[in-house]
Amino acid sequence: MKHKLGVIIPFRDRDEHLKKFIPHIHDFLKNQNIDFEIIVVDQRDRKPFNRGKLLNIGFELLKDKCDYFAFHDVDMLPLEVDYSYVDKPTHLATKLSTDDYQLAFPAYFGGVTLFNKEDFETINGYSNEYWGWGFEDDDLLYRCINRGLLVDKEVFGNNSRINYCLNFDGDGDYVEVPCNNKLQSLYDKNFTISLIGKPKNIILNGKNKKDYDEYFFIAKPGRDGGLSFTSFNRYKAEIFESEDNSVSINSEITGEHWVHLVFTRLEDKLYLYLNGELVDKKTINEVWDYGNSSFYIGCANPDRDNPMFFKGNISSVGIWTGGFKESQVIKLYNNDLPLTKKFSKSLELCYDFKNIVNDKIIDLSGNDNHGILNGARQVEYDSISKSSIYVPFRRHGKFTVLSHKNNSWNEMTWVNKETRKNQLKFFNEVRTDLFDMGLDGLNTLRYKKLWDEELNKYRKVVVT
Repeated sequence: MKHKLGVIIPFRDRDEHLKKFIPHIHDFLKNQNIDFEIIVVDQRDRKPFNRGKLLNIGFELLKDKCDYFAFHDVDMLPLEVDYSYVDKPTHLATKLSTDDYQLAFPAYFGGVTLFNKEDFETINGYSNEYWGWGFEDDDLLYRCINRGLLVDKEVFGNNSRINYCLNFDGDGDYVEVPCNNKLQSLYDKNFTISLIGKPKNIILNGKNKKDYDEYFFIAKPGRDGGLSFTSFNRYKAEIFESEDNSVSINSEITGEHWVHLVFTRLEDKLYLYLNGELVDKKTINEVWDYGNSSFYIGCANPDRDNPMFFKGNISSVGIWTGGFKESQVIKLYNNDLPLTKKFSKSLELCYDFKNIVNDKIIDLSGNDNHGILNGARQVEYDSISKSSIYVPFRRHGKFTVLSHKNNSWNEMTWVNKETRKNQLKFFNEVRTDLFDMGLDGLNTLRYKKLWDEELNKYRKVVVT
């Protein structure tokens, strides 16, 4: 049986891109001896762009002519890509010029994706309810997982043992760390914070007016300084220089799995390491006066109005009054010795969460920086600090990405306000199975066709 590919392009106001894309993809597929048909689905209304819905429309218009489909952004020109038939959902946009020909992030399922007809109907297509930019491809991957289609896994972490941890349920759990003099002024000089933890099933705060949520592993309140996991699926280290200015380092999009984080200061530089690898370094000129307040594990400040509490597990915390070089961080990550044996000369605090007496977490450093337990529960884990996340199956495809306006993430905010709504829908409804994907997709697709025309090398359908 000879297969036929349907190439579906969601489109609005990208005429210059389309002029380059159509002849390029046409000749590229011809050279691969692939039987294909191209359809451009053009959204003509004042509503925010709806990529998922446009792709569903294209599928409905081609499903009787083609048996597999490429859901394809118009700004991605293939250089080295295999568009042949697939027997499972397959991601192609893995090497993009905008990301130095590296994968954008582990669970990325956007850009260019191949589905056969049966699989796409099994998941009821894309959701029709993600307006503006983002999360329709996260939803698509979740549909594949939920409906039992073949997906892959990626493993993170190392073989370090985790024997005990604290479990935080995201609802008022935290540890207060009353500080001695050295910890009170920790950020003023060289320091190192090491932490092993895993966010789990984070629920976003839809009541706040911010574009993002931030869940602290450990922080000193005031102008919150410490280590956190944000709703951008990034790990973050931050210290404020003044009331209005901070120095922050964000990891790439990573996801919820076991991580070893090291936040260190060496003279005028801040460094963040994730699983033994440098994320970035930044210059810090001065430090906000954090005063003599406690550190908190599991939140930034429990006394604040509407505080954000961490949800997941933390298995160890270490604090040193000295900065670590990269070689020391790597040794810290790879060495299975107890924290008390690692650079013990400047060790000021050490929790392994095994030694808890009457809601007091014993500081193994000998400096009596004992933690006060509030709600979080001790869990005997007996495992290793490896975990996996679901990712798409991939054929590595190399693409040139045509220049266009950034529509995604800009430091700590979304470019488009609709993205926050999409994020809340995916995190709080879809991922928690509160939303029935059987009630949103191909079977609920509604649209109005304004015109439909055959042009040179492709078909264009204009819809609202």
